[in-house]
Amino acid sequence: MKVLKYLGSSLLALAVFVLILPYFVSLNSYKEEIRTQAKMATGRDLVIAGDIKFNILPRPYLKLQDISISSLPGANEPVMVSVKELEVVVSIFPLFSGQIEVSKVVLENPDIILEKLKNAKDNWELDLPLEAPEQAQTSSKAEPNSAPSAPQNAPFLVKKIKIKDGKIRYIDGKNITEVKDINLSLDIESLQGPIDFELELQLLGESVDLVGRLNKIGPQIPIEAKLKILGKKLNIVGMVDVDSQSFAGDLELKGSLKQLKKLMPNLEFPETLKEQYKLKSNINVTADKGVLDRIDFNLPPLQAYGSIDVDLKKTTGSLKLDLMPGKVHVELRPDAPRKGGFSGAVSFKAKEVLQLLQALKIKTKDLPPFLLKAFSFATHISYKDQKFSLKNIDLDVGKAKLDGRLSVENWDKTPQYSFDLRTKNLSALGKLLDVDLPGSIGPAKVKGSASGTPAHLNVDMSLYAANAHTALKGLIVQKGKNIKPDLSLVSTGKSLRSTLWHLGQAEPSQALGGFKINARVSGDVPQRAKIVLQKSHVSVGRDRIDIKGSIDLFLGGQKPKISADLSLSTLNLDRLLSALDQGGNNNAQVHLVARGSGKRAPPSKARWSHDKIDLGFLRDFEGDIKLSVPSLRKGSLVFDSMKMDVRVA
Repeated sequence: MKVLKYLGSSLLALAVFVLILPYFVSLNSYKEEIRTQAKMATGRDLVIAGDIKFNILPRPYLKLQDISISSLPGANEPVMVSVKELEVVVSIFPLFSGQIEVSKVVLENPDIILEKLKNAKDNWELDLPLEAPEQAQTSSKAEPNSAPSAPQNAPFLVKKIKIKDGKIRYIDGKNITEVKDINLSLDIESLQGPIDFELELQLLGESVDLVGRLNKIGPQIPIEAKLKILGKKLNIVGMVDVDSQSFAGDLELKGSLKQLKKLMPNLEFPETLKEQYKLKSNINVTADKGVLDRIDFNLPPLQAYGSIDVDLKKTTGSLKLDLMPGKVHVELRPDAPRKGGFSGAVSFKAKEVLQLLQALKIKTKDLPPFLLKAFSFATHISYKDQKFSLKNIDLDVGKAKLDGRLSVENWDKTPQYSFDLRTKNLSALGKLLDVDLPGSIGPAKVKGSASGTPAHLNVDMSLYAANAHTALKGLIVQKGKNIKPDLSLVSTGKSLRSTLWHLGQAEPSQALGGFKINARVSGDVPQRAKIVLQKSHVSVGRDRIDIKGSIDLFLGGQKPKISADLSLSTLNLDRLLSALDQGGNNNAQVHLVARGSGKRAPPSKARWSHDKIDLGFLRDFEGDIKLSVPSLRKGSLVFDSMKMDVRVA
């Protein structure tokens, strides 16, 4: 009885000791020792800024607060991992059989920073100590190709792991990818499996939920999972290869395009695409790369086949799709993600795009005709903060080509436009838009900016075409079908002959040289236009003729009517006619008819009166023209203050 009495007293004393021990023993004094051991094991500094708490009864647990692990020297962020609180709870009953079973491990607010350093090292690479010689010798005897297997007799088993409100940032230079609001739960049956998992996180502004099971833990792990994103579930079945750290399997997704409205709320889908879609694909994922191959996307009446290739480290990739009907090939290569925007390269190649539009029941009468033909289009597109830009534009439709850049910004208030576009054949490009330009205008370039709405547009632009440079600046107001311009125009060129030839005149005189037109353009087009000429001139031979005045064009009648009041500089008729004669206008005679007589006037003996002048163009318009010349010289004759009134009818 005394033995039982002493044994009972001892057990009672031991129980009391265990209960009161945590109140008298503090583990905070061991922080430096823990830091030293961690430094030796990992080469990193482990700092526990908060308290270390432990308890034995009623359940053993250990809590560490405000933990941080340092990054590598040279990293932008000095801390690689920080955790607000780490709690480890141990099951008490397995302890009586000599087993350690961790019932729960909880990490609150872990913040992990994965950084690519300038020296190409990764901050998560540990500087582990070298193996002891006998350990290295033992390791060398292991079979080099033997696959790892699940541990059979591990010192302890963790039954549940939870992560609350975690965050991971991947930094590569100026590119930062962030995954936040991470909540993970792992339920582990045994070290051989199965393991059930649930994962919730925020990626690129969207919620992602992943639920699944790892059926068996070994060199190859079968996995079944359901990924929920954009309101739809993606079924994934495949195999994880532990040795190569890769996954291969199949995925299947069903849904509708309504979920895309979350990403693109202003995007309207055709009524023909309201049905459910089906997506099937092979999937292959490694630590660096993710590939969706043999994509089969079916959304009646559309079908698409292609692949998606993603660089997981750089968070970039590419998309290649072939759309049917219409034989449309699409490629998309996004740049690294940036907050609140998108940028990337886009290209289209279409052979029979009309079939695609007809299948979607899209009306084509208001579309540019070139979109209904075979064409290719490539550009680099970017969008951020109310700025949309297209760079490296490359449009190729038959003989018509267009390249350059275009941008629009601030369209919610006062839109601002900027452009720099070039074409090798302006006439061919005009035909694509159903615009018949005069003559055969070759290369052209338009550059400048504009602001305002299409109904009230301020422009400041330059046009290089027909061997001439034209600058336009001012206001264009549109009311209904009428356009009311108020523009300053300056057009210059080295050869008026070349410019007129490009604009359709058959045989312009070779004597026509450099020119400048400085004008103010106003009116109410298509009814009326007014041109006021200032400081304008044209070179004929070695003479320069200055021109100023105004021209009114009345376009609303059966024939255009011109009302002009022009003033020219001094003219030397000898040199002028000689220059024009050398230009090729010397192959006929002038036939003058006396008013009312019906008889031909006798030819003059003066040579200049025999040159033929074709006045057939006068049939195409009506007009009143006033012309004044301060001085006209012909030989020894000088005509001062010459004025002429002409009525064409």
